[in-house]
Amino acid sequence: MKRRSYVATLGAGITSLVGFVAVGKPNWLLKLGKGKSGKGEQVSVEKTITDDAITYLEKSDEVRYPIVYAGGEPQEYTTNKFKHWAKRKSAFVGSTAVLSAIEERLTIPVDGIGKSVGSRLFNTVIFAEYITPREANDYPPELTFQKVIDVTPRSVEATVVLEGEKYTRSVPVIIRKSNDGQPD
Repeated sequence: MKRRSYVATLGAGITSLVGFVAVGKPNWLLKLGKGKSGKGEQVSVEKTITDDAITYLEKSDEVRYPIVYAGGEPQEYTTNKFKHWAKRKSAFVGSTAVLSAIEERLTIPVDGIGKSVGSRLFNTVIFAEYITPREANDYPPELTFQKVIDVTPRSVEATVVLEGEKYTRSVPVIIRKSNDGQPD
């Protein structure tokens, strides 16, 4: 009997925590894990999707898009609700603005900095990857990790437009050190 009540209590506690994280998503939770939040001003980017293979289905509020290509041509499609599709797409659109913002804010080359999209505690984030070792790869040694943190946007407000439908969200940016592309 004691074992059952302990498991039920533990399950309820985990459910509460998951509910808190999924609903609240406070910014301090994003700091858990490796990497640092960007300290620079937020940037905005908007992209209108013009790919003929991606279609907005107005009656069902869904997007039809390819998931399998052969010879560069779409072979298989799937559909998702517009908001679900746009939420994912906006993170990738936002990631394009991160490297541009870093480059504009610095006066030295940004060689050795990459980007990716991932998740941190049930929240989509954009990662700016500070690739190490620096000198062995001929990356500018004067571009320190701290300099990158200071100029990287805190977040990117990314907007996706598809056939007149618009979705905007703010995506946090985390800077982390990567060992030749593998997070430390």
